[in-house]
Amino acid sequence: MKKIYGPGNPFGIKGYTLIEFMVSSFVFLGVLTLTYFGWSATSKNFDNLESNVYTRQYAKLLSDHLQRDVASANYVYAGRTVTLKGHTYNLPATGTTGSELLIAIPENGNTGSITYTIVGYYPVRNSKDPVNPNSYKLIRQEVKNVTPATADSPPTVNFAAIPSASVSERIAADFIDISQFTIGENSGSIKAYIATAKKEKSSSMTDKTTLNLTVMMRNK
Repeated sequence: MKKIYGPGNPFGIKGYTLIEFMVSSFVFLGVLTLTYFGWSATSKNFDNLESNVYTRQYAKLLSDHLQRDVASANYVYAGRTVTLKGHTYNLPATGTTGSELLIAIPENGNTGSITYTIVGYYPVRNSKDPVNPNSYKLIRQEVKNVTPATADSPPTVNFAAIPSASVSERIAADFIDISQFTIGENSGSIKAYIATAKKEKSSSMTDKTTLNLTVMMRNK
């Protein structure tokens, strides 16, 4: 900065030269650029941390749901096509795996129950993660006080006679990676490979959590 004399500045008021102005502008732009990249890195780290929390939370949540339901069940509807409240289950046969599950839980807690609670799980595309084509949410359906056509025989439940209004449903888990999620029944146990993934703000996977789960049916 120096005194500049001229027709419009007879007293020599201090001002910036063009070179000084350009240098200060470059310095300001440099600081602004460093600030932007620092903020961007911090934001990315926060997104990754948030994704990590989400994937672990939902993997654990689904694991807890499955363990509670399967441990109380005494029958798995395997290798069947069943419709419940508008959703048609294509259930994997015994010894194979799929992405859906439908089980019967005796309401008196023991084999030989008169009525059963039917619980089902099936995946639906997850709009919360629009950039990940494999991101699904898992829906849990439940209907109570179901009486089989033949007493004490859950395989004889007439699903067509169950009114949709009596079936409740809710989200059991978000951000299921359907490309890896598998579930199946074999010898009275349910084995599940739970994979959750979230890449909501990026074209690449930000975080992923997997769990291997085996639950014996207590009342089988």
